Parts: sequence; structure tokens; C-alpha cells
Amino acid sequence: MRFALAGALMAFALTGCGGGDSGSTPASCQSQQALPVSKISYPDSTFITGENVDLLPTIELVPGASLANVPLKFELASGPLPTGLALDSGTGRISGKVAGPTGGFPVTVRLSADCFTGMVTASAFFTVN
Repeated sequence: MRFALAGALMAFALTGCGGGDSGSTPASCQSQQALPVSKISYPDSTFITGENVDLLPTIELVPGASLANVPLKFELASGPLPTGLALDSGTGRISGKVAGPTGGFPVTVRLSADCFTGMVTASAFFTVN
């Protein structure tokens, strides 16, 4: 019985901090604060087909803010990434091996976090030669 109660409490705690998958806003998120990020960015970059890519976003915080223990959510808001590259939804890392085609790829990445209001976007232009 003690272990079942501990498991139920852990599931409740994970849901309350955004770690669950209930599909609705957890009770502890009812008084949400603004996301403490003022800006995210990726460098405009040129890649060669076959090149290995590993880009992390630069995240600028509101003065005095911290993102310690905050599960971030990155998603591609517009534009496809060059073939072979992928966006990690937890870190914002864009990585992979560029497979082409050649051309320009304007992309926008959106950052948000459970239990925080608002979002921040970053736009970048990737060229594949």
C-alpha cells in the first residue's frame, strides 16, 4: 500500500510540473508566469551536402531569471529544415547530416514551456550548396 501511494503521489507531482501527459493544464499551473526568455537565435548558416551539422540555439534570459529545471519545448513553426537535419524538441539542437537538395531554407523555431505563458521565436536562413 505504501508503494502504491508513493507512485500515485509521484505521478501527481510530475503532472503538476508539466511532466505528465494529461492533455490539460495541471492544477499547479493555474497561476502561470511569463516565460523568462527575451530572445532565442540560431546563426544563419551555409552547409555543404554531406556535412555534419550541430547547432544549439542562443537563449537570452530576462535579467535575474533562470530556466533551471524548466522543461523547454522547441518546435519548428515554419519552413522545412534541409533534408537530413532534425530539431530536438527538448534542447533546440539542430543536427544531422545534410542530404540536400541545394537551395535556401528559411526556418522559424518556437520556444515554449509548460506552466509558463507566452512563447519566443527565432528565425534563421540556412543555405545548402
